[in-house]
Amino acid sequence: MTCNLAAAPLQTVALPVLSVVVAGTGNVGAEFLSLLPRQQQRLANQLQLQLAGVFNSRQALLAPDLDSKDWQHALANASSYQQANLLAYLAKLPAPKVLVDITPSQDFARQYPAFIAAGCHIISANKQGVTLPGAEYQAILAALQSQQLSWLSNTTVGAGIPVQRVLQGHQRRSVPVAGCTF
Repeated sequence: MTCNLAAAPLQTVALPVLSVVVAGTGNVGAEFLSLLPRQQQRLANQLQLQLAGVFNSRQALLAPDLDSKDWQHALANASSYQQANLLAYLAKLPAPKVLVDITPSQDFARQYPAFIAAGCHIISANKQGVTLPGAEYQAILAALQSQQLSWLSNTTVGAGIPVQRVLQGHQRRSVPVAGCTF
């Protein structure tokens, strides 16, 4: 009887990739992007979190796997963009992908259906999306359902005190809320 003790080749399992595109580079967007490298590092053995785009109302930096530590310099040297180019880029970006809306813009929130059609999940700190007129809001929800995508939204009021998530959590647990005083 002979035994072959040759080592079997190690198989590496590819981690799932999540492409993140960030809209908004003001104070809150810049802070979010400054925290992203730590999140990438923290999730490194579970998920490959790739910065795949950063844009504001003037310029766009769109490329897979951007350096999340050098986005400001790269964006400053980026060119302006057209909405059609942004949507084409998002549509070609492999899924799963998430658009993080850190703008204060109602016009931008009105574009959610186009981003959803391009296959993007949406995470929004933009309170304008949840306050759109009923028909527009319902159209966003219908688009999300038909594409089987998600929209996570959380806004803040009163000097950044998180309220919406706390109230939703209480509601899910049937905890009565007597009122809010500001």
